[in-house]
Parts: sequence; structure tokens; C-alpha cells
Amino acid sequence: MTGRAIRWVRLWRDILRTPAILVSLAIVVLALALAILAPTLDLPPPERMDGDPYRPPGADHWLGTDNFGRDMLSRIIWGTRLALLVAIVSSAISTLVGVVLGSISGYYGGWIDAVMSRAFDVFLLIPAFFLVLLIVALFGSDITFIMLAIAATTWPRSARIMRSQVLTLKSRTYVQAALAAGASHGQVLRRHVVPNGLAPIVTDATLLMGLAVLTEAGLSFLGLGDQNTVSWGRMIFEGQRHLTLAPWISIFPGVAMLILVAALNFLGDGLNQMLNPQLRSRDAGGPRISSAATRSPAAPESRESARVESPLLRVVDLQMYYRLGNRTIRAVDGVSFELQAGGSLGVVGESGCGKSSLGLALMQVLPSNAAIRGGSVQFDGVPVLNSEAFRSVRWSRQSMIFQSAMNALNPVLKVGRQLVEAYRLHRPDASRAEARARIGEIFDAVGIPKWRMSS
Repeated sequence: MTGRAIRWVRLWRDILRTPAILVSLAIVVLALALAILAPTLDLPPPERMDGDPYRPPGADHWLGTDNFGRDMLSRIIWGTRLALLVAIVSSAISTLVGVVLGSISGYYGGWIDAVMSRAFDVFLLIPAFFLVLLIVALFGSDITFIMLAIAATTWPRSARIMRSQVLTLKSRTYVQAALAAGASHGQVLRRHVVPNGLAPIVTDATLLMGLAVLTEAGLSFLGLGDQNTVSWGRMIFEGQRHLTLAPWISIFPGVAMLILVAALNFLGDGLNQMLNPQLRSRDAGGPRISSAATRSPAAPESRESARVESPLLRVVDLQMYYRLGNRTIRAVDGVSFELQAGGSLGVVGESGCGKSSLGLALMQVLPSNAAIRGGSVQFDGVPVLNSEAFRSVRWSRQSMIFQSAMNALNPVLKVGRQLVEAYRLHRPDASRAEARARIGEIFDAVGIPKWRMSS
């Protein structure tokens, strides 16, 4: 079974194992089908008044008729069409704006983050429903303005969530590695940061869809909705005057709204579990290496015992500082050492003393608030500190194995794709087939099954 087939099997297995997700998905799909097929269904037009008023539910009218003799089933189905239109369009606009602004704010930081964060706070302080009322009162109750008004009042939620996600993701190892490999900030943000932060955004988007349904219904209940549409809110408003005589006029659209909003919320939680790599099932779903004896690691290459005249790596008075506001923290302060070819060197110290910072400085993979202030680094006799010569050395002759290995690979990109890109970055003449073949040899050498390249 291929890696893609394994992922689909896992996906449907997770859905079938969770009844709440399965039922919610079925409800949303049914609502979408009814909304799309409403014009073709064998139902009377929602505004036709050819039935007996206050007709209770029965064989002729499954959900009864309202005070004007209109078929309630037809009106509820057409109301589903409007509810989903408002939910999808409003949530899509709100989420898109929030993701763009939130990711820019969190990634670039500084004054950009300060200004945009204050803007988010201001919008969040304003009661959303009253702001929608104001916008609709100023620009009219056309359904287009209503959808734009809902999106304009809900995007700060998505922006704040995306900002917090980006703040935690931009310092991950794979992000720093992508920058060190030459990717631009825009490419890193689009390919490595934003995709990894979308799981909570998806959940929030479904919550926003439910909120949009309730907001539109509230406007229609107050008489501020689009009068040219069939809305659940207006149906509830019209039915409240006849609760003692025909309670179904208000009850049925209210129940339909409750079921749809609840289904959207449960579906959002399920999507979060399936899209968030940290919440996915950790079952391997494929062949396993059952014994260490089956591994066939490559034999280490023999090293020359002769000591070279000059050191392979020479570091002299290396200094790397961090900037924290107006403060400067000296993380690497005057470090010097030499490392011979074939030799090894251990750097020992308590947590926070600068060991990892030394490694980052040697690899020249620095956070945005760090800078090398002085010193020199020579690799094989060539000065490589802040030099283009280091491009031919880094990751091919001089590499770093980061701690927290689980963060070294981007969880939303396939393992094989990331390794192929890294291989071809240093060997641009190699084809993708050659790169995958070489990576397969390495997987065999360390005892990892090749199908993991598709994970």
C-alpha cells in the first residue's frame, strides 16, 4: 500500500472511530446537498401562499404551513441555502484577512507587530453584533453587505490566533534551516510557517461559520435582514406571534439552526484533530523493523591516523550577542578553539550558558535578534565567517544536528520532498530520481523503511 493510500485509510478510520465527527459531517453534507438542490426539488416555492394557514405537520405538508399558508419544509430548505451562503462567504473572507494580517504581524514583529496588535485589540473591544448593526444601518441590508459586515467584525479573531501560531513557529529548526538555505522571508512564511499554523484556524473558521449563521438570523429577527431572501431568523420572528396557535412556525427553523451550528462546531473539532500533526494517530500503519538485527548500517569509513598540520576548524575570539529591547546579552563571548580532522571536541556547560548559540554561530544560522560581533572562523584554512565561501561548506562539509529532533522536519510536507530539496540544493545537477535513489540508500543504511519517504 502506498503512502498516500495509507494516509487516506487513516483519515477515514479516524472519522469512523469518532461518532460525533461522523454525524456532524453527515449533517453538513446533507445541508449542502439540500442547499444546492433546492431549486430542483419537488417543493412549492417558498413564497407561494396556496395552502391553508396554520396547517399542522402532516402528509400534505410535512412540517406544516405558516400563517400565510406557505410550506414550512420548503422555506426551511431555502433558509438553509441562505444560511450556508452567509456562513461560507463570511468565514472565508474573515479567515483569509485574519491569516494574512496575523502572519505578517507575528513573523516580522517589531513596530509592525505593535501597530497591528493594537488594531486587533481595538476591533476585539467593539461588540461585534452592534458593529454589524451599524454597518447594515449605514450601507443597507443587502445580503452582500451583511456578509461583508460579518467578516469585517470577526477577522481579528483569526488574526490573533494566527499571530500566536507564527510566534511559536518562526523559531523552529526547519524554519531557520530554510532561511539558511537561501529561502526568502515570503517563501518561508508561505511554505513553512503558515501551513503549520492552520489547524486551529480551521477550527475557528467553523466556529465563525456558526457565528455568521446566528448573526444573520439575529439581523433578520430584528427586521434588518435582506427582505428578498428566505431567512430562518425572519421565520422565527414571524412565528413568535403565533406560538400558542402554531408553535411549529418558530420551532422548526430554530431546531434547524441549532443542528447546523452544532454540527459545524463538532466538525471543526474533528478537522483540527485530523489536520494538526501533533494530534494525529501515531500508528505507523505500515511495515515495521522488528529487530535491530535486521538493520544494516553502513560501515564507517576508515580515517587517516596521520595528524594534519593545520586544524580543520579554527575559531578565534568568536562573539555572538542577542538583542532584547535595549539590552544586549553576550551568549558567545570570546570563544576560541581548534579541531583537527578526525578529532572530536566536547563543549560542556550548564543550561543557558551558550552551547547551542555557539553551534548556531558556527553554522551562521542566527535568530533575527542575534548578530556576530567579532572573531574569526576558518574551515580547512579558508575564512568562512560572513563569507560567500561558507555556502559551499555549510550542510555538505559542516553540519549541525539540532536538539529537539522532532522539530527538524516540517510536519505538513512529506519527508521525501524535504530531503530531496535539501539534497538538490547542494547538488543542483542531480535529478529528482537520483536524489530519491540516494535518499533511499541512506534510509536502508540506517534501517528506516523507504515507504517513510511518503509520510
